[in-house]
Amino acid sequence: MSTPSLRSRLLRDSVVALAVLVALEGVVRVGGWADGPDPSIPDNAVVEEGAADRPYLEPAPQPGYLQTSRVEVEAGRMRDLRFTAEPAVGTTRVVLLGGSVAKGVPLDNDPPRTIAGRLEAHLQRAGHTVEVLNLAGASYTTAHVARVARDVVQARPHAIVVYSGGNEYRAFTRRLWEQNQGWRGAVRAGQGIHVVRLLGRLAGVIRGDAPPGQAQDAVHEVIAGQSELVEGVMERLLDDAGPAGLPTWSDNGVPVRRDPAAQAVTAAYREGLEVVAAAAASMDPPPVLLVVKPPGNKFTPPQLSLHTPGLSNAQKAEFHRNFDAGAAAQRRGDCRSAVGLFEAALAIDSLYADAWHQHARCLLEVGDPSGTARRNLDIAVELDFAPDRAGRALYEVVDELVDRTDARTLDLSADFGPRRDYGRDAFHDHVHLKPSGQDLIGRRVAEALSPLLRPAP
Repeated sequence: MSTPSLRSRLLRDSVVALAVLVALEGVVRVGGWADGPDPSIPDNAVVEEGAADRPYLEPAPQPGYLQTSRVEVEAGRMRDLRFTAEPAVGTTRVVLLGGSVAKGVPLDNDPPRTIAGRLEAHLQRAGHTVEVLNLAGASYTTAHVARVARDVVQARPHAIVVYSGGNEYRAFTRRLWEQNQGWRGAVRAGQGIHVVRLLGRLAGVIRGDAPPGQAQDAVHEVIAGQSELVEGVMERLLDDAGPAGLPTWSDNGVPVRRDPAAQAVTAAYREGLEVVAAAAASMDPPPVLLVVKPPGNKFTPPQLSLHTPGLSNAQKAEFHRNFDAGAAAQRRGDCRSAVGLFEAALAIDSLYADAWHQHARCLLEVGDPSGTARRNLDIAVELDFAPDRAGRALYEVVDELVDRTDARTLDLSADFGPRRDYGRDAFHDHVHLKPSGQDLIGRRVAEALSPLLRPAP
């Protein structure tokens, strides 16, 4: 075969290969089989849209009274509250702001058992004559909290407690999904270009234009996926992340990712808290401002676990048989059996975050002097597409605010760490709280707030 003919065929084959790869990618995306948002975790439109430009507190029909926004109450987001614009003489008024956890979901129809109700009870036991106004709202981000805080000035509180950040964490999660989708696409595109590059190198070998070693190197690059070409493709497709945003691996085998797409979430959180602080500072006298750091997510199960790409249906089925059996044994309290079953699942798929997490929990139950459980928790956190770096970033925002203003902070992580059984007895669904969890947070906030409250006039 002549050289021109060989070149023509290789060029044609390369074009066909690229066309097939593009077509396959299109079919995968259109068919919804690409790595995308888990349908069990719906996009929260309220999080993305932010707070509405309307009052969250408004005058009540009765003169001298305020009430929560009728729009928000009818939508089921805020509690239906009416209260005097001025606190009663001798009564300390505390306002609680935040999202659905602060509102008390799923106990929000039983106010005495919510965080606000328990906070009021614990402050009263500490000797304060106090009323706690629960102005939190379901699905509220800190943008909503900031908007409510502007209106709270009318209520002349003596203290403002902010328990917010969970929905920012949710938005962070969503953005990580979207970023991961682009990264997976970059990997597939890079692998496809590798195949074309391999064809070109093999053609060079056939023509005698390149030494045989290059073809072998090219094959190795296709298998390993570590060539400069793939990195270049990833950089172009993830130009918002830059070179440092590409996935790398640490020495202990834990994947390390940057989360540039979540920077906007952190910035919005910072902006919302600054508005709250400014609203508090504008009052005379300014109320005590306590910003609560929600419990760290590291000790709750991963939200988004993915299977290793390329597993067969049979492998996935065997993985889930072991994982589900391990979970059942764990629920029965038979953690020794569960450890073995989770290890069998991990032998099939070592990238499934929840398997590492549950394995670690069982190790802690049966005793883990080697520290393997904590290492496995770290692996679960890094494999989860909503890792605790979101929580760390939000915590840093709170710390910065406290350094710059008169705000105080309360960190609840110690109450929900591994020594506290990961909050298993406190959480209703790993986000919202059981009565014991609501009481625990109400008690901790009361302990932090009580010495800061000035005697009511």
